[in-house]
Amino acid sequence: MRQPRPFFALLSLILACGPDNSGGSDTEPLPETGGDATGTAPAECPADLEPFASPDAYAETLAQATCAKLAACDCTEVPDTCVADHTEVNRGRNAVYLAAGSVFDPLCARKLVLRHEWTACGLDSADPCGFCEDFVGTRAEGDACQLIAGTVDPCGPRLFCNGGTCTGPVPWLGEDAPCRDGDVALGACEADLLCDFDQDICVPVPKLGEPCRDLICGPGAWCSTSDSPTGVCLATRPGGGPCSHPIQCESRVCEQSVCSDEPLYCLYR
Repeated sequence: MRQPRPFFALLSLILACGPDNSGGSDTEPLPETGGDATGTAPAECPADLEPFASPDAYAETLAQATCAKLAACDCTEVPDTCVADHTEVNRGRNAVYLAAGSVFDPLCARKLVLRHEWTACGLDSADPCGFCEDFVGTRAEGDACQLIAGTVDPCGPRLFCNGGTCTGPVPWLGEDAPCRDGDVALGACEADLLCDFDQDICVPVPKLGEPCRDLICGPGAWCSTSDSPTGVCLATRPGGGPCSHPIQCESRVCEQSVCSDEPLYCLYR
């Protein structure tokens, strides 16, 4: 029986935020880029970024940036309580990380807010500040680990929980390279490749018309299992096309059996 491809959190935590009792009211107005629908970014990461005073301040400012971009992208059904709603979600997410013992990185948090502001409505964006983690675990390489609440990795910077052990950066793997040994990831498959969990090797991501792999298809395609147990990759549908599931739509939004024509950023709604 073909099993769904599990999620391996290999070296990437995405945008988020959270609560703290240390005070602080770092909620200054958004930079002018906050409502820019084109995702304009500088060539280099600004050198004078101000770290957040607290995770609470991060939560609110990220909510402001998100709602400003939703408005700039003309997303529909954005409630008047958008900032308050997103702030509450952000605080809840941060509370999980803090309770798990993660350490807040206030400068990275500022960079992640800017990443939202620099993201275009279609989710194409430059990222001059590069990768960082807003909450970082404290366990050392070789320490035992398990994901907390299903998502929080307790391992330290540039480490990840791999088969129950904190592991350092893994190598990039080419086509046909072994990628998994039991529950242990041996590396990360290069772009346009994925780890096939039947063969445990890196294989090309399926294209239009090809059989799916672990229900996965490449960009611009979705896996239809209506005529095959393994599925076949079909083209995603533009706005106005019929749908029964969001993955069938270019916008990733299916409303009343019709694909929305809204840009992808509206998923943050």
